[in-house]
Amino acid sequence: TDVHPFGAAFLTIFKGENRPYSQKNIGLLYTVGALGRNRRAAGEELASAARAALVVQDPRQFVKEIFLTGVNCMTLVTEYNKNYAHRRLEDGTALPTVEVLRSPIVAGGTFMNPHVTAQQTALSLLWGYQARFADDSPEMELMPDPAMDAAYKEIQDNVGPESDMLYQEIDQNLAVGAS
Repeated sequence: TDVHPFGAAFLTIFKGENRPYSQKNIGLLYTVGALGRNRRAAGEELASAARAALVVQDPRQFVKEIFLTGVNCMTLVTEYNKNYAHRRLEDGTALPTVEVLRSPIVAGGTFMNPHVTAQQTALSLLWGYQARFADDSPEMELMPDPAMDAAYKEIQDNVGPESDMLYQEIDQNLAVGAS
């Protein structure tokens, strides 16, 4: 069995008095993106050799894992909004609705597979969000980033996951890297 935390998503809703900067900051969605390189974030201990076994070497599998991470995140938030938002707590307050989900490019930096671009990673994530978007889904706010902007433009131009454009680009990146 392949046991790893990739794609896991956790939603924490803050109590009203514990919301940073604004009452609109109702919670935090935490997710674990795929590991495309055996690296650690700045300031962390060095990556162990055992951790190398968790690296997703195949760039196609890496973007698939990022897509599934997007699916999982949007499913979690949408299901929370549908099934739990507005429920009354013991103190009489109601759980808030997640109205806006702000997202960076998950695994688009330090941990990104070396044969995949940040734009390809962002596109895969956005496709995952889009695959589970429903009436109870939040509005999306994408963190400012040129790669995220370019990926969003591709989605606006109706480039969808059924397109093999992403895999063609990955194959081209691999061919250039091999020569």
